[in-house]
Amino acid sequence: MLAAATGGTLHLKTAGTSYVEALRVVARADPGLFREVVALARERYRSDRVSYHVSAEVNRLPDMTQLGDAQLAGLLDEPNLRQALHVTYGSALASFGPQLLATLDAHAEEYADVLERHLRRRLEPLAHASEQ
Repeated sequence: MLAAATGGTLHLKTAGTSYVEALRVVARADPGLFREVVALARERYRSDRVSYHVSAEVNRLPDMTQLGDAQLAGLLDEPNLRQALHVTYGSALASFGPQLLATLDAHAEEYADVLERHLRRRLEPLAHASEQ
């Protein structure tokens, strides 16, 4: 819709970042599953990143054994971890898809709130630009 409305000059991609924001819900609701997703990202990042232009470094990912469950959701603001999770989403969905979906379904209201905040942050600058 945005591309059509702007004559093809604007393309807004949110699938990958929306996935990372969904993991914020998973981190709060099922810390064990979130830790497994991060472990998989650490393992798969080097091979999964080949089609992306990213700069995250696996050695800069947080040591999950040193963190309490309450700290996990906040890790999603850390650029290295965000990138690693973003580019390994296919591997994560292949390995944990049913568990991730079940967690999001069980916490549908929180998931909707997280997505709304995320999309609003992406779209509000466009609304303000059109006012100028």
